[in-house]
Amino acid sequence: MLGNPDKNQFASINRVPNHILINTTKLQQTNTRNTLNIHPPTPIYHYRNQSSYSFYLRSTIKSISNMYIRFKKWISIQHSATFLIFLVFSVFIFGIVFTFNLKIHRSVTRCNSQSNTCSKSVFNNKRFDESDNFTYIYSGRTINHTEAWLLVDSSIDDDIDRECTSELVILHAIPVLLLRLMTLLQRFQLCADLKTRMLTAENSSISPGTVFAHVDFGLGNRLRALGSLIAFANGSGRALVVIWESNAHLNASFFELFSYENNLIVIENFGSDILWPWCNSDEDPNCLETSAYNLIAKENPDRTHPSKFYIPNSVGLNVYIKSAYFISSAYSVTSQPTVPFAPTNVYIRMLRFASQVERIVAEFMPEGIEEMIGVHVRGLAVEEERKEANGTERAIDEYGASNLNTTNYWRRQTTSDAFIDRMKLFDSSVHFFVASDSEAHLVVLEKQFPGRIHHISCGECGQPRDTKCVQYAVADLFLLSQCKSLLGSYYSSFSEVATRMGSGESLLAGRDFP
Repeated sequence: MLGNPDKNQFASINRVPNHILINTTKLQQTNTRNTLNIHPPTPIYHYRNQSSYSFYLRSTIKSISNMYIRFKKWISIQHSATFLIFLVFSVFIFGIVFTFNLKIHRSVTRCNSQSNTCSKSVFNNKRFDESDNFTYIYSGRTINHTEAWLLVDSSIDDDIDRECTSELVILHAIPVLLLRLMTLLQRFQLCADLKTRMLTAENSSISPGTVFAHVDFGLGNRLRALGSLIAFANGSGRALVVIWESNAHLNASFFELFSYENNLIVIENFGSDILWPWCNSDEDPNCLETSAYNLIAKENPDRTHPSKFYIPNSVGLNVYIKSAYFISSAYSVTSQPTVPFAPTNVYIRMLRFASQVERIVAEFMPEGIEEMIGVHVRGLAVEEERKEANGTERAIDEYGASNLNTTNYWRRQTTSDAFIDRMKLFDSSVHFFVASDSEAHLVVLEKQFPGRIHHISCGECGQPRDTKCVQYAVADLFLLSQCKSLLGSYYSSFSEVATRMGSGESLLAGRDFP
């Protein structure tokens, strides 16, 4: 169990002193270094069949040995002949059971002669003889299981890589389109992760499934969606693959912001030509094993509203979700940002930053920040913001007229003027760490509270949504989370994530004040 939060644990860049290791459905604490391990430590597995006969032979020898030790206590040397007869009889009975068992397993896995297909749930059971033949139909083309890798990448030249890719298609029932988006190394990493999550790595034939978390929009939107989907993946025992595209909302790759030490598999190019709904079961039968959801209104007008969406327990083996919002599930416990150790908030807090972000934090972290009040001012109109960012027309178009008007309304309620009266209620000795989307708001606050305003100076960082500026934004998020409490902006996912990363104490302009 996780202990009560200790404020001192957030006072440095390495903000989580106890490494939390996620192993299927449980959080376990160990006193090792602060690193997010979404995937449990993975032993090296060899993708080859193990002889059924050798398995039973080893079991027989071990059983006989145990039997001999026990019977030796009860049978004297004069009765050794009786024991020998009993031993021969036992081996004979075992042989009959073994033959019957193997025959049954082979019979239930034979491919249906009419449909030329067989059940995925029994593929890769090590008790099956290599002569058992599995087939898979893709776009009307019948593929032998040993050649399923050809559907994904015909250039694979290593036998282990080929078998890994074939397992992802046949055993784990992952849609071919998603596998094509992954590199060879990513597929191999996914194979290893899925192996560790199976009930018995050498003998299980039931896949744990995979969650494909396709996060979108700005930094705050992506992080709240990612945290809740990590909670779902680990709670349900599934592996996790993140899809993080650079676009008009955020033109920075995942690993320019967060460390490779997070051990996440991240697809960074989904392809603009892949349109929703992209999974067609008539072409790829694995789509029948995949529950796919798209909560982006422009791409899926018939979506369930994110505030009402809940991942049901009856989802398919694999789950694909594209979202910019918190995802409710049986494993998220609560959607409230103010609960410090809610699973979503824990997983967001555990993400390690890229070295560039850590340098920014080290340079600008003010002394005594744990006693300061964090302030996040989100008052710049979307049109002003998008004039400076890449893909201006596309970004405004993606908001939609209704959402654009709503966003601008709330931003007018959360300018620097909305914060001044609330900040004046604090003692004159209190200092503030301020993050804002506009230098003008910082100037206003510095005039009102001379010598008490601290902030990151990003200088000429370039376009607001490009890599360098987003790295400063990640540093802002962390420093806000280190403050004693937060005055944030309503209708801002950035304020929401800063709350999730911090102590959980926050008031929002436009809702709680003025």
